[in-house]
Amino acid sequence: MSILQPYKFTRRDDRYIFHTDNLVTYSVDFTDGSYYFFGLPAHIPVFEFSVSVLNAVDTFIQPYDERTEVTVVHILSAFFEDHKNSLLYVCDNLGNRQQARFRKFHSWFKKNKTDSLEKHDVIFNALEMQILASLIVHVKNPDKDLLVSLFLGLYQ
Repeated sequence: MSILQPYKFTRRDDRYIFHTDNLVTYSVDFTDGSYYFFGLPAHIPVFEFSVSVLNAVDTFIQPYDERTEVTVVHILSAFFEDHKNSLLYVCDNLGNRQQARFRKFHSWFKKNKTDSLEKHDVIFNALEMQILASLIVHVKNPDKDLLVSLFLGLYQ
């Protein structure tokens, strides 16, 4: 566990905003991700997770800041306090950087892994694009088996 403190953030519905010491503004969003799952009962929540830079131009490369990771992990930890929550992370191919996004997400998960969460990954092609996606589900989620089965079954 890191001794670094997360950045202060504000929450508006399912969006968290924080500003780094490098003057980068991030948004962490949780949106409805159920449309990825065919046959998912309506009472089972699935959220799509995204992290965005709000104040950068295309050529701007964010300097490494470990507190950014600490902040995102802190937000995710609070999200999974509700064991029924499940999280879908789909790496977009913006700038052909989906592999880098996937590796970063995977390394953050591995570094901060707990026994209470499971992560399942898929890689598939759609419309001549490679799509990388992860599902994270709490081990005590009563719908875990169905969620994992539907997630893995979508891409076989």
